[in-house]
Amino acid sequence: MRFGNPYALWGLLSIPIIILMYILKQNFEEKKVASTFLWDMATKDDEVQTPWQRLRKNILMILQILMAILLVGALAQPYLYQENEVGEAEIIVMDTSASMNAVYDQNMSRLAHAKKSASNRVKDLIDGTPVTLITVGNNVNLIVSGSDDKESVLKAIKAIKPSYGAEKIVDHIPFIRSIAESFEAYGIRVYTDTSIEDEQVYTEIINQPDTNVSLDYMSTHRQENDAIEVLAKVTNRYKKNATVHLQLFTEDDQLLKGQEITLGPRESKSIFLDGITYNGDIIYGEIQEKDLIIEDNKRYSILNKEQTKRVLLVTEGNIFLEKGILATGRYELYKTNTADMTEDTYDLYIFDGIRPVSIPSEGHLMFVNIPEVEGYYTTEAAKKSGLVSFEEHPITKYIMKEQFVASAYSPIGMHGDMQPIAGVGGQPIMAIGQIDGRKYSILSFAIHNSDFPVSMSFPVVMDRLLGHLLGDGSEQVTKYFAGDRIAFEPLSTTKTAHILDPENKKTNLAIQYPTTYYDETQALGLYRLVQENHEQEKKIDVIAVGYHTRLESDIEEVVSVQEKQETKGTNRREQKTDFIKLFIVMALMVSLYEWKKYVKG
Repeated sequence: MRFGNPYALWGLLSIPIIILMYILKQNFEEKKVASTFLWDMATKDDEVQTPWQRLRKNILMILQILMAILLVGALAQPYLYQENEVGEAEIIVMDTSASMNAVYDQNMSRLAHAKKSASNRVKDLIDGTPVTLITVGNNVNLIVSGSDDKESVLKAIKAIKPSYGAEKIVDHIPFIRSIAESFEAYGIRVYTDTSIEDEQVYTEIINQPDTNVSLDYMSTHRQENDAIEVLAKVTNRYKKNATVHLQLFTEDDQLLKGQEITLGPRESKSIFLDGITYNGDIIYGEIQEKDLIIEDNKRYSILNKEQTKRVLLVTEGNIFLEKGILATGRYELYKTNTADMTEDTYDLYIFDGIRPVSIPSEGHLMFVNIPEVEGYYTTEAAKKSGLVSFEEHPITKYIMKEQFVASAYSPIGMHGDMQPIAGVGGQPIMAIGQIDGRKYSILSFAIHNSDFPVSMSFPVVMDRLLGHLLGDGSEQVTKYFAGDRIAFEPLSTTKTAHILDPENKKTNLAIQYPTTYYDETQALGLYRLVQENHEQEKKIDVIAVGYHTRLESDIEEVVSVQEKQETKGTNRREQKTDFIKLFIVMALMVSLYEWKKYVKG
């Protein structure tokens, strides 16, 4: 037997004290009384007593000694460890990513159903079975590790909160298995809405396919007369036709404009809304129809108040490129068909098939269908054709996995800090770079000899690419996905900084130069970054955190349960048995018995 508080055993020294009380001579106080009988009894008692009387058999003394032993035993917190064989360890992995917020039935979400199913599983386990609970959402969290206390595990499952992150369980299977292998025998049970191809993992699919239309992207531009233009992208994620209504609202929910949109199965559409008058800084778009995932129906946008940029297009005629530039509504477009530059300066020069005689001394650059430009890039001489895919990049993050065909392209020779945007079979044909602070981009194919202009990705890519070149950082720094890290460059005069989340919870930031970070972007909505200088002047930037539609809005139709052969492995596990309650109950029983004996004399 072991003791949680062995120092309490010093209390056993009270036993000799109890015995001593029973062998000490009783001292009487001398008093005058009228009865000679009492004198006679006192004389006889005095004759037989000595300073130490013989210890006689006394039931009260025995009960008091037993009471002392039991109380000391309870205070010492006795317990035993016994090694037993229990069932295989249960490793429960709960998907808390954004898609688990989707409706499962009329009464609960996918996550709520998964928690209910996992709780029932824990209740059915053999007593003593060790349970480990892991969640995967914004990140991977080990919630419970090898606990055999069912009540604590059930409380932990109940306390799991939904997230809007985009972490995938399949990417963390090696980590999960490394935790499981600390047990002699184990079973991994995953509750998720996507299939996992792993024979050692039992997957319970929580998935009920239905209509879902997502608002993937929304870009806004304010013109000089305060009129607003909006470019949005809407996608039908299901196999049936859908008709929805996209409406634009002010931050205080005043309707600005709306449009009905009809989408075919799995179809995406870019929507352009103009003629909107509003002098505020924030608007949001929302699809009015409730569907499987409500959270991907809404997206905020921070209005851009920067001055209109000037763009010079040097081309022999490219209506597609011209419309792609004008569709954004942010730029003043000027055109020429000669490579000789005028004395005017522009923010961006676009050379479409016409090689510049000399590179302008100011402004950013875009080269389209020009084999190579000395000092900037080179290309292979041979012209090729193929299916173009986009690379993972901030410019392309709203495009999903769209592709287009280019019939005449030249692969770009990458060097320095150049970054690929799109390519064919690993060969870049769209790229960006920077030289001495000047940004440039390359499209090494003829736009009019491709189906790029008629693809859904064209207006979005042009919007993002022009925004990158012209320093329109408003879209880059004010829009994030849930779970992303917010990065900002503190002002040189900033004394303190904090962020208010959508629930108005304040988080103070430790100022670090050149970049300060904030990681707690679990909630969807508007965050406000507040920087304050020594004069208590404040600079407030509004940041929109949205739903990651590319990773979390697709509707998969998968089998509800993946069968797995149940194993019969066991774990040897020490089980702790406490005796505190037993000692306390026995002490109370002894105390009650002693009281009865005392009352009876």
